[in-house]
Amino acid sequence: MSDPSPPAHPCWLDPANGPIQLVDPLDEATNNPVLYQDFIRFASAIDRARQNKPEALSEALQGQAMRDQVQDFLQDLPIDRKVQLLTLMTHPGLPHRRAVTAALLTGKNKGSSLSLSRALHADKRDKMMRRIYAPERVAFLKDVTKLMREDA
Repeated sequence: MSDPSPPAHPCWLDPANGPIQLVDPLDEATNNPVLYQDFIRFASAIDRARQNKPEALSEALQGQAMRDQVQDFLQDLPIDRKVQLLTLMTHPGLPHRRAVTAALLTGKNKGSSLSLSRALHADKRDKMMRRIYAPERVAFLKDVTKLMREDA
């Protein structure tokens, strides 16, 4: 006769086959050497402009022509690269950085604007999840529940 008790569920903290590896659907874009070189050139140009002519960069990024080009370029990048460039383009030292952010997140192409907005939300969510599930927090919770079980 088979055992009628439900099977024991594995603990999510101790995966049987090692840590879970998620497949990144954007690996192909990340490993694309042409896209990577374009990213480096673009980031370097933005960084030089930010250091040498921050006011001119701020005005250019708020203009429709530049904004549309930037949005088109960013749309093809993986989320982490989008966030890196958005952070660079809205650096605290940049004049009118809130206006630049607003300009980059709006535009004639709703898909590009939405893509950038989603990238920022994904980055924010990722940072929050890393903070929530930080190894020291998980270890603390394991210790507390262990003590609670011992006291019971």
